[in-house]
Amino acid sequence: MNYSMSYFILRVAVLIPSVITTFLLLADTYKPRGMELFPLVPLVFGVSYFFNTRMSKHIFNNIGLLGLNITMIIRYLVTPLFMWYEGYYVHLGASLNSHEYKIATFLMLLEIIVIMFVFRLFSEKYYEGINRDSTFNKSLKINTNHIFITSLFLMFSLLIIIRFPALLDRYSFVFTASEFTKSDLNIPFGSLLMTIAQFGLLLFALSILNFLYHRYLIKGAKSLIYISMFVVILTSSFIVGTSRFSIVVPMVAGMYLITRLYPSHKKNIYIFFGIVISFLVLLTTLIKQFGLNLLTKVNNSTNTGLDTVSSNLQLYFSGIHNVAVSVKARDLFKDSIDFSTIYSDLFSSVALLSEKFHSNFGGMRMFNYSFYNHTNSTDQILPMIGQGYLYFGFVFSPILVILFMWLMMFFDKKSREANTVFEVYIFAYASVRLGLFMMGNAINLTSFMINTVLLLLIIIRLNKKIVL
Repeated sequence: MNYSMSYFILRVAVLIPSVITTFLLLADTYKPRGMELFPLVPLVFGVSYFFNTRMSKHIFNNIGLLGLNITMIIRYLVTPLFMWYEGYYVHLGASLNSHEYKIATFLMLLEIIVIMFVFRLFSEKYYEGINRDSTFNKSLKINTNHIFITSLFLMFSLLIIIRFPALLDRYSFVFTASEFTKSDLNIPFGSLLMTIAQFGLLLFALSILNFLYHRYLIKGAKSLIYISMFVVILTSSFIVGTSRFSIVVPMVAGMYLITRLYPSHKKNIYIFFGIVISFLVLLTTLIKQFGLNLLTKVNNSTNTGLDTVSSNLQLYFSGIHNVAVSVKARDLFKDSIDFSTIYSDLFSSVALLSEKFHSNFGGMRMFNYSFYNHTNSTDQILPMIGQGYLYFGFVFSPILVILFMWLMMFFDKKSREANTVFEVYIFAYASVRLGLFMMGNAINLTSFMINTVLLLLIIIRLNKKIVL
């Protein structure tokens, strides 16, 4: 079966369930008031996905685009289907009214249209040249990196960890953890030192992969491929706090790097990592929800579990409930939002700048107050489209979606064109995190781009400039 037929089957496999889900939702008389037009969400997505052939055409060569496709299918198709089957409400937080659901529906429809339009507009520049681009080729040689600066940074990271061993308390090893530790630490220069420690682990893994690839170029031993895969799985299994991103993003980026280093084994690598990633995400979800003795607690649970799945899908993939909470937040706090609120939010998690730009009651707290009707917790995720609506109103609500989607496409192209181990990884690392923008917001993505991507790019550049 050729690739064109495979992509056509994928689009049909999205379109048909989307139409079915639409009819199921239309026939459901138990929808909350204000969600009368919600059945259009899977329909508009399914139809636009089917006719926008470029959206699925290059997903296996572009890891950010693959992430975007997966999250869109889960958010716009799988989540509405589970909502129809198990109910529309999230099992925590305050109730919402019909006006908030109605605006949230329009925001999700607007988001779908904007995503499809923006991708169509820029796809030729960032994706359509793949087949003609000689740099993206199975025979493209990936070079190993000089790691003098990396070695210095690793030694510095080790000294920091020795001086502040509490930094290691942020990490839980997913295969042995009975529960996940919190990521907040009360140490001097906390955010900066946590970033350095995280970088130490990341650069350590990359240095090993760089060494193994160098040995592979000399010896050609297939066992080095398996060792590289083990290194990616092992180092990605140290989870920070309760974030599944701590596993998914580095492991997917590592998977992409290994397919670039060893392209003749690409299919098997994708299958193997797909199974491992799915297992680890399921395992971390169970540990987070049930904690110690999770199997016993799951067996003793009286509900079907599907109601929990439906609720979690809405919470983690920015379902209509969380978008509606964003509408509620703007109604409550629109007079308190100005330019200082926006830039304080965006830089509130950036190392060295967080104290200066920290806002006591920014967008995240506004959203969580609207979610819970109190400020005791800030654990809920402000959706990207909801954040745009909170800041800019309905017409300009997709601004943040457009920005981070463009960055995803840019880094997808950079990851294809990269020709060193470190560059391939960091560009893939950026593109996959940006491709999952529906599971985050501009606050954590801004901190990611500055705290992680920018610093890694600086180290890569210094590695090239300073060689001993």
